Amino acid sequence: MPSSYVRLKESSSLLDGLETITEYTYRNDKEHINPIQSKVRRNGSVLQTSNFYYPKDLAETDNDLDLNSVLMNDMLARHMVNVLVKSESFGLETKGSKNVFHLFQNRMLPKRTLALERDEWVVQSVLHYHNSDQFPDRYESKYFEDDLQLEWNTPFSDDHGGLLKYQERVDQKTSFFYDNQRYLKKRLELDNRASEYEYDGFRRL
Repeated sequence: MPSSYVRLKESSSLLDGLETITEYTYRNDKEHINPIQSKVRRNGSVLQTSNFYYPKDLAETDNDLDLNSVLMNDMLARHMVNVLVKSESFGLETKGSKNVFHLFQNRMLPKRTLALERDEWVVQSVLHYHNSDQFPDRYESKYFEDDLQLEWNTPFSDDHGGLLKYQERVDQKTSFFYDNQRYLKKRLELDNRASEYEYDGFRRL
């Protein structure tokens, strides 16, 4: 694997002489060229270690009940070899975090976010899905008393099919409007505050 295609090490130095180095580790079999681990060191001490998992990494095991090999092999069949599926971070500054992802319209959305508390993984937020069309319809977070409700335009119904229509929780509602090329055109809040978006000929905001 040519080294010019991957990051092996990054370093930075502060005025007080402290040097921070981030080192990356990759798979040896060239199944994908994404880092599977990174280590952040400062003056020789490891501050944080992060592990990254991609479909190929998890298709080889059934150990993770949330991301079984059937789903991972389906992602591989869709050529989604470079989609980050799960990440874990441990260190002095971060005890631990994990994101479990869900396949949605050939993309991945975080289905559950967990944090390591007292040596146990504790759910921080959950994205719930319709059983029929697999669209997320409710976002549950431990930081809010009520859940965020999500409403989508009916898939394949028109030019806006499958796009987010509005999101709301108690005393809050945001509606979304799109142009005929599916770009966000207007964002309207419950108190009628509006944000409008314009794009140039290259569809840049």
